[in-house]
Amino acid sequence: MHTDRNYYTAGGDIFFKVYLTNEDLKLKETASKVLYVDLIDGEQQIIDSKIISIENGIGRGDVKLSSRLENDQYLLRAYTAFMKNNDPTFFFRKSIYINGIIKTDTNKITQNTPIKNQILFFPEGGDLLLGLSSRIAVKTIGTNGLGIAVKAKIVDQTEREITRFSTDEHGFGSFEFTPQANTQYFAIVEGTPKIQLQQALSEGMGLRIEVDEMQIDLTISNSANFDHYNNGILVAHTRGKVVFEKRLIETKNYQLNLKKHALPTGIIHFTLFDGLGRPQAERLVFNQVGSDNFNVDFTTNKEQYGKRERVKLRLELYDDEGEFLPAELSVSVVDHFLANTISTQPDIRTYLLLSADLADFVENPNRYLGSTNADLIQATDLLMMTHAWRRFRWKDMLQNPTKTLKFKAEKGLSISGTVTPQKKPQKAVKAYGFISNFSADFSMTEFETDEEGYFRVDGLPFKDSTDIIIQAAIPKNKSKPLPVVANEEEIKLKGDRNVDIQINEILSYPSTQADFTQFDKVTFDKKIGVQLQSLEETKQAESEDFEFSVELGEVVVTEGKVDKVIEYYEDRMLYRRPNTRIGAAELPNIGQYRDIYDILRGRVLGMKLDAPEETLEDVGNSRYSIILRGYNTGLNSRDRMSNAAKFMVNGAFVSTSYAEAINPMNIAFVDVVSSVNELSLYGELGSNGLVMIYLKPPVQRQIENAKIKAPGILSLLYNGYDEAREFYRPTYPTAASDATQLDTRVTLHWSPLLKTNEFGEVYLEFYTADRSTIYDIIVEGISEKGVPIIARTSLEVE
Repeated sequence: MHTDRNYYTAGGDIFFKVYLTNEDLKLKETASKVLYVDLIDGEQQIIDSKIISIENGIGRGDVKLSSRLENDQYLLRAYTAFMKNNDPTFFFRKSIYINGIIKTDTNKITQNTPIKNQILFFPEGGDLLLGLSSRIAVKTIGTNGLGIAVKAKIVDQTEREITRFSTDEHGFGSFEFTPQANTQYFAIVEGTPKIQLQQALSEGMGLRIEVDEMQIDLTISNSANFDHYNNGILVAHTRGKVVFEKRLIETKNYQLNLKKHALPTGIIHFTLFDGLGRPQAERLVFNQVGSDNFNVDFTTNKEQYGKRERVKLRLELYDDEGEFLPAELSVSVVDHFLANTISTQPDIRTYLLLSADLADFVENPNRYLGSTNADLIQATDLLMMTHAWRRFRWKDMLQNPTKTLKFKAEKGLSISGTVTPQKKPQKAVKAYGFISNFSADFSMTEFETDEEGYFRVDGLPFKDSTDIIIQAAIPKNKSKPLPVVANEEEIKLKGDRNVDIQINEILSYPSTQADFTQFDKVTFDKKIGVQLQSLEETKQAESEDFEFSVELGEVVVTEGKVDKVIEYYEDRMLYRRPNTRIGAAELPNIGQYRDIYDILRGRVLGMKLDAPEETLEDVGNSRYSIILRGYNTGLNSRDRMSNAAKFMVNGAFVSTSYAEAINPMNIAFVDVVSSVNELSLYGELGSNGLVMIYLKPPVQRQIENAKIKAPGILSLLYNGYDEAREFYRPTYPTAASDATQLDTRVTLHWSPLLKTNEFGEVYLEFYTADRSTIYDIIVEGISEKGVPIIARTSLEVE
């Protein structure tokens, strides 16, 4: 998941793009089409959830942050239903920081016992074997959860020193010795109690691996009394795909050399099975071959820019042979003080190639990629030896090789449930029914239950919170399909309607302690958050300087009451006050209105509803164009459409046809904004005025729907795909154009859906703001061949 930045303010927006790959790191062949994204706070509570549609491995979305969020670190978590079959430790997680309300108290999850320094030992292959030379990797962890440097020694039960070792500043080290029978071994580290090493096994197979720049050398050995080595198998997989397999025949010790360029880039998981098919040793190896084999060139139309000046940016992608790289990309242009503040989190390369396959937190993962010198290879190999693999266990798979997966890869949204007779709810019954919605994109899907009354409908197209109706009935003649009767007034079934419909609720995957293994290990500079907050406050203060005042006559305030529905949507309003607000008091009989035009007619001063002269097809299937800011009567209908006000629903821009199709019964209030000052933050999209439609909050609509009681009918609110909002991009006619508001944006540009052209190029345009600073241009993506791409450059604004 690529986010536009890592620091946010309460009331702001998180924009993100998701790359969902298969085992070859390619986008187009992913099985799942539905992704779940959760925002989790420091108390381990899910405070917001999104359902993202995945097409060709790509999805995008945003999270509107409440202005009431506390000043704290938060977690973004992403996963598919299919991923729930395995250890949830492998869900994607990214820490962000939100500067919000200062907390006076915290219930943040803490350890039950005081945290102490830890020292962990990892015998290569998994076990120590008597009489065989064994290498042991060491990881030392400080009280903050990060690595620390220590010096230590190994002694036996008689205090005789066996060897010494030390760890570096990242907490990694190793030592080697040969365990003997009837001997216990201990590690003595200053400041910690004596630690006993695990007992060596009397028999088994050992796996030793050496890695250099060009190859991976493997040595397989057997203890003296182990007789099941013959016909053993060495298997290697990368991201679950087998990349190497070798059967071992009639040899007690075996050596093998593998060329790195013949194996995929990333973590290779080697497992050694004995002749009886039992796993004896496991080892992770990170395979990085030469350079990244991608290059990104940046070209701008200027070396330096002024305030509110247009930037033209060209990106070119090609490999080491000079061939153009087709790729999917996302680009963020963000103030330098926000872009380079977190080195402890992975980018798209280090995550897909490294962190995604490790169950434990990786401190500063970016240090392990980008070079193939001997020191870095050794450091990376120690990282591999000290991290456990838990995505699946061979022993579990061998014991139950045909285990049915509980969670299937979702090809789309679905809904399931049961239909039972009202008089005999325990009786199994076959029924027919359909699901319909009455939003902008009307749909009706028929279904048929099995003999137990169970039904499931897949591929639902619903977006956001959609009111749907499920109808079901039992046919009188079971041999004939149940007829559906539809006309302009109603859609219903014929048959026995005295049935109950129960829906299987889709619950969010609960947050667990596993989500917080990295929570306290990713450090944020709170001063950055304060600086970001001050910029947001500056923008607000500057906008107030341009407010005009009008002297009023005497006003007596008789009662102050906060409209809970308006308060619910306050965070989505970039304007301070609308020119016209049409609320519930003005719409006592809202059911009598046909659409939004009927609601607006006669209630908005100066508004004109312009009916098109041409056919509906020619003007976008719109009944009217709404003119809020005057027009020339000589314009034809097409020109009037281009001068028409635009619609927004719940703070997001929508098409005219979408707004026209909204059921007035679902509307809470409507704001009409035509003032230049109020529209300035919406840029060119708001130049002709805006009609803001706010729907009744989901909870209110759910309560209203629950009141609908009819045999064989169930009305409910269905949470569909999240509709991503467009990132705000202002346009300025000239660099020195007059400003009614100070532009203090820290994210100048966010483009989540970019593809290179046939020449490996991408072109971008955006405007600078009113601050003299340096902006970082951050590019992430994946090439058509499955190569993760990360590149950065910067531009300066005087």
